[in-house]
Amino acid sequence: MIAIARAFRTKRRVLSPVSLTRFDQQQTTRWHVDGGPDASVLVLGYEPTEVRSEVYVCDLGRVAARLGTDLVDAAMRAQRGECDPWIAELGKRLPLRFDDYPIVVLNNSVDRSGGVLHRARVEAKPSASRVVNSALFALAERAEWGDEAAAFLTANPAP
Repeated sequence: MIAIARAFRTKRRVLSPVSLTRFDQQQTTRWHVDGGPDASVLVLGYEPTEVRSEVYVCDLGRVAARLGTDLVDAAMRAQRGECDPWIAELGKRLPLRFDDYPIVVLNNSVDRSGGVLHRARVEAKPSASRVVNSALFALAERAEWGDEAAAFLTANPAP
């Protein structure tokens, strides 16, 4: 995940870590972007699990443009289930096998062009873990790879 983020760069900017976390997700989420700067990228790394789940994405800018509305209204419509034509289940279009280590990279930006909402539908299984490694990166002039990145790389999986 860190190598993917280090590979993203423009002529003047790189991705610098904002937050690096690991958690056991056993609950379905609502549509959201993870909190962070306007220009950010979210990298989600899933560890092998027996927990059945589905990951969905929705291009907020495309929804707003197609519906002739703003981003806030488009996000509210997604919450109400009114954006089905613009929703993709990642496992249906891309191979997203949870018996492996899939990585998902999302435009986490929320600016005038939109961003990508995401959500997970999870069938809770208390006897098993569904570990998600979440790395949020922001555009910066130089990357600040401190102790947090080293700790993230060597951390034990969430219980």
